Amino acid sequence: MKLGGRKFSVRTVQISVIVFCALAFYGYSVTFGYVLDDKLVVTDNQFVQKGIQGIGDIFTTEGFEGYFGEKRDLIFGARYRPLSLAMFAIERSMTPLPWLGHLVNVLLYALLGYLIYVWSSRNFRHKKKRRWYLAVPFMIAILYVLHPIHSEAVANIKGRDEILAMLLSILTLLVSQRYARSGKIIDLVSVFPLFLMALLAKEHSITFLAIIPVTLWWIDKASYKRIGLTLTPIILAVASYMMLRYNAVGYLIPQSPAVTPALMNDPFLGMTELERSATIMYTLGKYLYLMIFPHPLTHDYYPYHIPKSTWSDPFVIFSVISYAVLILLVLWRTRKTKWVLWSFLFFVITILPMSNIFFTVGTFMNERFLFMPSLGYVIVLALLINYLTRKSSLRSFGIILYAILIVGYGLKTALRVPDWESGQSLNRAAIDVSKNSARINMFYATDLFNYAQATQNMEHKRLYLAEAKKYLEKSKKIHPLYSNANHMLAGVCAESFKVHKDINRVLNCFKDVARHRPDTEYLDQFLYYLENNGYSREVGKFYEEAGYDILYTERNNYPQAIRYLKKAEELLPGTKSVYEKLSAVYLAFAYHLQDYPDPNYKVTEIIETGRYYGNLARQ
Repeated sequence: MKLGGRKFSVRTVQISVIVFCALAFYGYSVTFGYVLDDKLVVTDNQFVQKGIQGIGDIFTTEGFEGYFGEKRDLIFGARYRPLSLAMFAIERSMTPLPWLGHLVNVLLYALLGYLIYVWSSRNFRHKKKRRWYLAVPFMIAILYVLHPIHSEAVANIKGRDEILAMLLSILTLLVSQRYARSGKIIDLVSVFPLFLMALLAKEHSITFLAIIPVTLWWIDKASYKRIGLTLTPIILAVASYMMLRYNAVGYLIPQSPAVTPALMNDPFLGMTELERSATIMYTLGKYLYLMIFPHPLTHDYYPYHIPKSTWSDPFVIFSVISYAVLILLVLWRTRKTKWVLWSFLFFVITILPMSNIFFTVGTFMNERFLFMPSLGYVIVLALLINYLTRKSSLRSFGIILYAILIVGYGLKTALRVPDWESGQSLNRAAIDVSKNSARINMFYATDLFNYAQATQNMEHKRLYLAEAKKYLEKSKKIHPLYSNANHMLAGVCAESFKVHKDINRVLNCFKDVARHRPDTEYLDQFLYYLENNGYSREVGKFYEEAGYDILYTERNNYPQAIRYLKKAEELLPGTKSVYEKLSAVYLAFAYHLQDYPDPNYKVTEIIETGRYYGNLARQ
């Protein structure tokens, strides 16, 4: 075809458009900073910060160890994804600035778009008489590149693991198919290193252990001998990965988290099995919805942006019906084209490990979890458009649908990518979407608190702090035991005191924090400050009232009630009411001691202490 008087091959034009779109829509991200989990994998990761010298540690330790300084199984099965961390270490040795990490992400995404086009070209024939932009391989690649659901993986540096896993897995599939068709040994030999790198990028790549043989048998009609030969290096790659993982993590079979489960790491905490399964079905329906209509998008799907669901919830029922209809349509169209069934299987196989069905992945869902499964969707979409545009009576509808998708996806991506510029811009975008997430309400309040500390205008400071308090109270209402929200609320109330100087207001706020998290360290720190700045009596009364009325009477938290009342005794010596309350709490604690298996608690000592305070009260 000719452009500007020069002749270009159709293939060159198609590849140029695909690569250009990837670069054009995501190129702006090179000006972005580090956000969210970038601190886990880059800025606060001690191994990555060592640069090239840290690569040895990266490949021999569990994924969180570089951040925490020790092995912590925060999430089921731990994490071992050293390939992206090693790349970050190399980039860190070149520059500490984030632009290079963003640039590499964009270039890899453009390469992925090109690779999907190459793979599609080998599997889908294009009639030369058709327009170049209606070629199925081009439609698959361009719809994939433009899909807004990928913005999280590409615009966030941490998303490198998703890009690498998809790129290397598709490349492994491509060379596996090429070997099945040509029998060239070089292709067979290439399978092992490619698939091993895919697994080192992200464990999720192991789904291709099923996808590759299914493709060779169903699509390529390969002989059992060649399928078996192709599986040999794949299995060797899995075995090699498992050995490396075992050396780093310490086990092969995933174990439960070693630390006490927390809602932000296990969103199903406290749910019944029926609620858990219904909530999972809700998220599976949400995944379908976001692939078809990617709006609104957010980075925060933490409790309870995704609501705790039951099987009677309308959206759960809708999700079940949607998948049932989808299965029926797939089975019906399989007689027409085998790629419909393949695409459905690809989606199901790649989404299942991230679905929470078999194990908890740490969150209800994430848009980046669709980075791999969405390929199955865009293949079906491209085949649908191809079918419509080949029918004279439906051609106009097909073209209009195609145009709407291209323009819609492109516009949504262009609008979504800037949200990832900074943590503040990301939180501003998410707070309007994830209104019921305890996490984003806390994050947004933290931004407001930082603004308050930065400004010298007292009226602005007051407004920022009041707004921050509102969001923190909402976060606490969603998740009362959320330690970060309670800590920040204590900080906001303390900062507000410096503005309004109202001791009763700040102490009432502290009571709200103590109600659920009396162990919040900042409470004791600021109360100590107040105690030494002329408010010792007010602080003493706070400890007395919070210890007895809230922690004992309302919460039955005997150890913390005693701690608070002992502090009140120290600040209000000789106060009869404090002695009476200490006596009552100690004696009640002795009665309920079976609920506290701590061997340091001795029932006789606790009873004697209760009687001691009772005697003091009577004197």
